[in-house]
Amino acid sequence: MVLPCGHTFCSHCIRGNLRHQEQQGSPKCPQCRASCDARDLRTNPTLKDLVSKLLAV
Repeated sequence: MVLPCGHTFCSHCIRGNLRHQEQQGSPKCPQCRASCDARDLRTNPTLKDLVSKLLAV
């Protein structure tokens, strides 16, 4: 999953991280600390394509 700041994370990991941060206050990107929200998460199409190709080998 990619955040609006451009950093990419495992879907399970970032969703858990953002849920935890929402309980603490305002969620932020774990890498650059930019504000974000779980609704801002998007699939990283480049990484998704790469993983699909690797799994096909």
